Amino acid sequence: MASLRVEGRYLTELEEYQDQVVALEDDPDAVAGVQVRVDTHPQHWLSAGVAPVLNVLIEGTDMYTPIRINDGVNVVRFQDPDDWFASGYIWDENRRQLAYRPFVIQQSQGAGEVIAFTQDPTVRTYLDGLNLILMNAIFRGSAHARPTRRGFGEYSCRWQ
Repeated sequence: MASLRVEGRYLTELEEYQDQVVALEDDPDAVAGVQVRVDTHPQHWLSAGVAPVLNVLIEGTDMYTPIRINDGVNVVRFQDPDDWFASGYIWDENRRQLAYRPFVIQQSQGAGEVIAFTQDPTVRTYLDGLNLILMNAIFRGSAHARPTRRGFGEYSCRWQ
């Protein structure tokens, strides 16, 4: 994994501080609630029992970078910007920005699993397939974590 550290820097004047805290870019326009299509990874345990294409509801301004293949898996991702629209209205800029971005990410971390949902999978609880991905994350995630102990036989145990 690449180092996330950056070189430190001393700020010696108020102007340097003010330059550091200025926003670099404006946030994207907020999406008010649009249904779009996503593709699921066909062989991943998080998408077990889930259709290859789902409709999801997106809202807000959050946009996430896909995880690199050597760091984890983009289990569910938004489709091509020309084919993904299901219902509602979305600005063309948002449509292009969200294309191929992740909806669900899985990454092994230490002895466990990190599962990230970039949008709420249970919003309004009416979108088929999303509850199953959440249940897979909860119940199957622990099955894919590495145990902290190696097995009962390696530990001495005395019953009294």
